[in-house]
Amino acid sequence: GNVLFDTTVVAPCHVVTHRKGSGIFNIRGGHKFIVVFTANLAGATAETELDLAIAVNGEPLPYTTVASTPAVANLFDNVSIVTEIETQCGCCTQISIKNIGTTPVTVATANLVLFKEDQA
Repeated sequence: GNVLFDTTVVAPCHVVTHRKGSGIFNIRGGHKFIVVFTANLAGATAETELDLAIAVNGEPLPYTTVASTPAVANLFDNVSIVTEIETQCGCCTQISIKNIGTTPVTVATANLVLFKEDQA
């Protein structure tokens, strides 16, 4: 599933929209963004790999996969992902963070920041 975000700080221009409690961010088309995700991850079992990735329109981007293998159960490990996303003109793009592994992940202090690169 998606990592859920309970707090939303969105600029007034509404290029990015997000509903509090959702894991999906909508971006209006025709822009480039730097996407930065940071969080602390933990799993219920020691030495089990936890895998997250940035997803665009529901599809994980394989080159954004981050893996964490905590040595102790329920021990948090910090991870971060940074990538560039280019949206098409006239379209909206959905950005989310997905658990792409087979193990349930506990996520704490998750942050998703979208930096608009262009001025359009």
